[in-house]
Amino acid sequence: MKKKFWEYILENFTIDNNGRKIIHNIIDWVWMQSMDKEDSVNTLDFLLDGIGIKKEEIEQFIDWN
Repeated sequence: MKKKFWEYILENFTIDNNGRKIIHNIIDWVWMQSMDKEDSVNTLDFLLDGIGIKKEEIEQFIDWN
């Protein structure tokens, strides 16, 4: 799901090359953490707030139990 999330961001948001690197690193970092779904969604929502992504959009890509 990480790859699909990354592709979704690239297709739906305008981000320059530096921003792409930062966002990709944020996504990698969150996926490596041992957080539950709610914490993962809240972390991504906070860290990616600047690109205009909504919490509901993030939730569809976070699928851990």
